[in-house]
Amino acid sequence: MLHLTTFGGVCVRRDGVALAGAPAGRRAQALLALLAARGEPGYPRDALAAMLWPDSAPAAARHSLQQAVYALRQALGTDAVFPPGPALRLDAAALPSDATCFAEAVRAGNWARAAERYAGPFADGLVLDDADEAARRVEAHRAAFAASHRAALGALADAAAAAGDGAARV
Repeated sequence: MLHLTTFGGVCVRRDGVALAGAPAGRRAQALLALLAARGEPGYPRDALAAMLWPDSAPAAARHSLQQAVYALRQALGTDAVFPPGPALRLDAAALPSDATCFAEAVRAGNWARAAERYAGPFADGLVLDDADEAARRVEAHRAAFAASHRAALGALADAAAAAGDGAARV
């Protein structure tokens, strides 16, 4: 089973083992991270192409995006990761991610599960010096996930305090 890790860095694993060469390159990592953070609606392909290849002509940027998607499909060994449709998105059943699991736990108020899923800053170490909009979006997701993590920890501490469990509160 494939799994995308985005907290503490970007890595794809199959049955717990990191896949060699997947994702290859920082733009491929950014693509996977952005899609994982965005969730079900995904992004319009042209928007992703412009975000990740801002210095390219629109046709060249779209071609670069198509190449990145093709390379990821080859590396991951499945076409199911990117279902067909007008927007590019990840199929959470084919490639579940820690970001998706975290967001679902936060929405459900399952603070223990959310705290367990958060393993460091979102897309930590991913540098996109030449793609400002993509870098801004990654940073916005990083800040939002960190704030949700702090809220989850606060909720767990409050619950422990209400239960009189000082050790768990700390």
